[in-house]
Amino acid sequence: MATSKFKKFLKGCGILFGLFILLCIIAIATSEPSEEPVVADENVQTIPYETVSSSGNTDLILISKEYVNADDMLVLGQQLARENEDVSFAYVSVFSDQQAIDVRDAVIAATATPEQDVLYDLYFVGQYNKNKGNGYEEYVVRLDGIGTTETTYDASDLK
Repeated sequence: MATSKFKKFLKGCGILFGLFILLCIIAIATSEPSEEPVVADENVQTIPYETVSSSGNTDLILISKEYVNADDMLVLGQQLARENEDVSFAYVSVFSDQQAIDVRDAVIAATATPEQDVLYDLYFVGQYNKNKGNGYEEYVVRLDGIGTTETTYDASDLK
């Protein structure tokens, strides 16, 4: 008699355990994910570039001369802002000729020839700077190089 009660007890426990597992499976199958997956926006424009040098927070990038126009340079600024959204500091110098990057150190050290200075100034077409700590974010575009008309975009323009 004791064995028959024990068997009934085990059968009852088995049924309850089975119901519990079934409810867990249903709950998991019908629950919403806690985060939606991030999907890249196919409508976001990007400008191809090559990172020629990267040191700490400073990047030197090279773009094709075909993108040195007001519309594409703004798109590049917006792209740089997106790419640096999570970093505290960013300094990205934009060049449209590899030779200008090659003479950069000489220009900064003030040992460049006059020809190298002209080359550097002509093809240094943009500068993106960000300091997340104080909210500073700016992108300066010089379509014709340093010493020419420049357009400055602030954080609100780059969103």
